[in-house]
Amino acid sequence: MLGGYEQKRDHRTDHRRAAGEGTDVAAPDSPTIYRFYEALQVYGGAIKELIHEQFGDGIMSAVNFSIDMHKKSHPSGDRVVVTFDGKFLPYQWVSADD
Repeated sequence: MLGGYEQKRDHRTDHRRAAGEGTDVAAPDSPTIYRFYEALQVYGGAIKELIHEQFGDGIMSAVNFSIDMHKKSHPSGDRVVVTFDGKFLPYQWVSADD
């Protein structure tokens, strides 16, 4: 129930709508790439807050960036471990008068 009315959901297309909510970008067709979109939709806000908490105001570079992936054995099934390694870029708050 949202805002006094029940929202009908189409579970066949919900994943595409959720990944692109608020943007004009459609979710990818590849299930593997879609899972990255999904993970960032769920955890992106928390990751952003942790970056700001640990480094200060700024962003992680996607230009000065590397990625590592490896397989991790687990009793319930192998795990995929992905590490994003991007340079921290502090925000440069400069006024037009400077």
